[in-house]
Amino acid sequence: TVDTEYPSQTVLAGLQGSADVNAVALMKQWELDTIADYKTNWTDLGADFEAHLRDENLKGSLTITYTTHQSAHTVSYIYTMFSDTLGAHPNTTYKTFTFDTTNGQNLSLAMLFNSGTDYLGWLSNYSRAQLPAMIEARENVTTLDSNSTDMLNAGTTADAANFQDFYLDGANLVILFPPYAIGPYVLGSTELDIPASQIPGLKTQYP
Repeated sequence: TVDTEYPSQTVLAGLQGSADVNAVALMKQWELDTIADYKTNWTDLGADFEAHLRDENLKGSLTITYTTHQSAHTVSYIYTMFSDTLGAHPNTTYKTFTFDTTNGQNLSLAMLFNSGTDYLGWLSNYSRAQLPAMIEARENVTTLDSNSTDMLNAGTTADAANFQDFYLDGANLVILFPPYAIGPYVLGSTELDIPASQIPGLKTQYP
């Protein structure tokens, strides 16, 4: 079963030109591609397993919902994907789109920063400094074990893929870490809110 949603119109509708139409088309196409990939995964299971699923009346599911957040010059659409492929447990992943509300441009994380800024290095260091205490408080432990620390460090290296799920909310840059990104599945998802005033090299119009 597949249950998804995307906006028919964005806050970019007030801009001249086709910014709103382009934004909606971009997000719609991403959803269609995601659904197609999900269905393809099922066709690769083989006839015997498919027959077993039918006999047991078992179904996988894909659900995609979204929320929106705004800053002074941006609007972000945060899609949450809940995928059940009948494995040990379902999984949650994210996809975010952030648009400049003055020109409709789809912004990558790199585009938020002035040229030459080592933003990935800074985000890596900041994440490693802030996340352990957040996780310890949430999990009610005094310190992370070595395995958890290793996973956190691996998921916060200065790699763009580790910080690709982001949005701007008021005066904060928010980084989303889905399950498995910085810890085991039981840790769930983690949101790291970073005050823009603390981020070096961030362009003045963001957030």
